[in-house]
Amino acid sequence: MIRCPFCDHKNPTGATHCAACKAELFDPDAPDGGTPVADSNSLDGRVLALVRIGRKIEAIKLYRDVTGAGLKEAKDAVEALERGGSLPAKRAAAGSGAGVDNAEILELLRAGQKIRAIKLYRERTGVGLADAKNAVEALARAEGLPAGGSGCGSAILSLLAIALVLGYLAAR
Repeated sequence: MIRCPFCDHKNPTGATHCAACKAELFDPDAPDGGTPVADSNSLDGRVLALVRIGRKIEAIKLYRDVTGAGLKEAKDAVEALERGGSLPAKRAAAGSGAGVDNAEILELLRAGQKIRAIKLYRERTGVGLADAKNAVEALARAEGLPAGGSGCGSAILSLLAIALVLGYLAAR
């Protein structure tokens, strides 16, 4: 199985182009990065393949998506790999809930407590607010739960409607 470094689609072994996005699949270990991939399932290989074909920003984004790292941390990690090093130990994956009790997060989401779920995710993984929010929303979507707002928008609209009615009645 070969993962596309661009869209993460799983392609059959020996494929030279991604079945989903039609991108050419590259060997992350080749000096020129131009031969077909034998196995690009590792994060290091996928990131390095992107860097070698001049798609560094996509490599940074991929690293952030998989690890939940912040922008600077992801940029530094990708540049270290580019210089011949390796990626640092992976943190909890954004959206996968790795290192987090998904059942507890899902229980909070089902109870309509999205903010508490995000707070719990941050405490357990150490990621920033935006990354935690994205991860919790991705987990909710994966489980078929509403990933929208926390209900504050509905409350504000209700208060505005009440204020308009009261204003109308007071003007009469």
